[in-house]
Amino acid sequence: MKYPIAFIFIAALSGCASTEIRKAPTLENNAAPITCASAPRFPIAAIKKNLEGWVVVDFSLNQSGYPIDMKVVDSSPEGYFEKSAIESISSCRFKAATDVVPGERLNIVLDFRY
Repeated sequence: MKYPIAFIFIAALSGCASTEIRKAPTLENNAAPITCASAPRFPIAAIKKNLEGWVVVDFSLNQSGYPIDMKVVDSSPEGYFEKSAIESISSCRFKAATDVVPGERLNIVLDFRY
C-alpha cells in the first residue's frame, strides 16, 4: 500500500515543477542594433524542453558603438537564454560614435521564439 501512495505523491509533485514563463517587458529606452555578427543561438536545453522566452540586457556603448559592461537584468524562464543573449549582443554594433553618450545605459529585449 505504501508504493502506490508514494507514486501518486511523486507524480503530483512533478506536475508542480513547471517553469513559469512571464511576458517580456516593454522598454522605454529600447536600443536597436545597426548590425550584428551573429544571431542569438537557441540553447539545446531549451530546445529539449520546448521552451521559448526572453532576456533583458542592460549595457553601455564604447566610442565605436559596441556594447560594454553588459548585464542581464531579467529573463524568463531563468537559466536558459542568458548566455546566448550576452554572446549575441557582444557581436552587435549600435550607434555612430558621435551619438554615443558616455555612461548612458541602454536596454534591449531579445526574444527567443521558434
